[in-house]
Amino acid sequence: MKSKSKLILAAVMLMSLNGCAQSLKSITPSAVTQYQTAPTIVLSGNGFKSNDPVYVGSMKVASTFVNASQIKINMPPNVLNSFGVYQIRVRNSGVLNFTVIQYQPQLTSLTPDTVEAGSSYTLDVYGSQFVPGTWVNFNNVTCPTIFVDSTHLKFSIDKSLLVGLQGGYPVTVYNP
Repeated sequence: MKSKSKLILAAVMLMSLNGCAQSLKSITPSAVTQYQTAPTIVLSGNGFKSNDPVYVGSMKVASTFVNASQIKINMPPNVLNSFGVYQIRVRNSGVLNFTVIQYQPQLTSLTPDTVEAGSSYTLDVYGSQFVPGTWVNFNNVTCPTIFVDSTHLKFSIDKSLLVGLQGGYPVTVYNP
């Protein structure tokens, strides 16, 4: 009869140890827009310890231990400046994906909006969500820009791009 109670006690201890396994269950928010200023990311799960390292991809990041089921991190700027999917893990918790969504610029107007062939022009582009390095594509030709602010760019069209052109031509903007 003694051997049965020892066997039962051993089984109860094993179940208790398995219940303490570390796991990462959610990331809030799970996605942000590129170039966002250091949002606080909440990692939720169980079995976290105050000294557990947190990794974004292979990079160890600073973290704030809240309790055994929550850790907070501020996403590093180099991650926020590059859109894509990043794997986050706490020690050996398994991984969850965190997405940085590409910041899409919006074009609302050009000044001037009409030009004559045979001359070079500097145009002002107005819109939103421009960043340093945003470029303009005029009639399938990439044109470098001068970044004024997040709503204003300047770019030049050489007269050689306007030779023989008539009508409307597409102008689009792209962020790096």
